[in-house]
Amino acid sequence: MHDKLTDNQKHAQELEKRVSELADENKAMVAEIARLSSRNQFKQDEIDRLTAEIGNKGQKHQAEIQSQLDKLDKHRHSSPKSPQKTPHSKGEMIR
Repeated sequence: MHDKLTDNQKHAQELEKRVSELADENKAMVAEIARLSSRNQFKQDEIDRLTAEIGNKGQKHQAEIQSQLDKLDKHRHSSPKSPQKTPHSKGEMIR
């Protein structure tokens, strides 16, 4: 019975040591998760910022394109409509 008690005490000490090791590993993993979560949030913030920047630039470029199209359309409607001469021979120039 004494031997069994001694074996049980040794086993309990081994289990306590293993629990302590697992607790340390768990702390390390929790710290790594926190680090990676922080990094992930930083990356997500950067993605959000760049997405907004792209959207803003896209809107700006769309507005510039629309402005140019409006100017072109206005120019086409305000230009005098006179028929252009087409060359009848190779030597004749368009006037």
